[in-house]
Amino acid sequence: MIYIVVLALVAVIDILAKNYIERYYWNTRDRYIFGGIVCITKSHNKGAFLNMFENSACILRKVTYTLLIVLAVLFALAFSRKKGAAVKMGLALILGGALSNESDRLLKGSVTDYFSIEIAPVKKIAFNIGDFAIFAGAMMICAGYIKKK
Repeated sequence: MIYIVVLALVAVIDILAKNYIERYYWNTRDRYIFGGIVCITKSHNKGAFLNMFENSACILRKVTYTLLIVLAVLFALAFSRKKGAAVKMGLALILGGALSNESDRLLKGSVTDYFSIEIAPVKKIAFNIGDFAIFAGAMMICAGYIKKK
């Protein structure tokens, strides 16, 4: 049950943050917080990670929907096969982030990114909470399988 709650929280919090940025962040100037390490910005990504497939919306949609279905099946199977907590939590984080990003892409035609970390090598790459959840989830799954072995 906790995994479904995490999945929903990631999606809802990210969607709310994106809507807030879209509605209230008119400023074209970036705002720096936490001593300049984090930059609040507004960016629209029409593709996938780093704008990949931005000119191939049809291919991106097919790949995204296929991956969402595969992830949902893996998430369901993780419970039937008694996978470890790290794998279940990782899949919940990935699905929450992916659903948030896909809802943006479906409703607005692009994904809203709203902050960047001003440390090389990710400096000036815009992210959102869903992106971080996807990354954290992938790391948790890797850690879960490494720990198991």
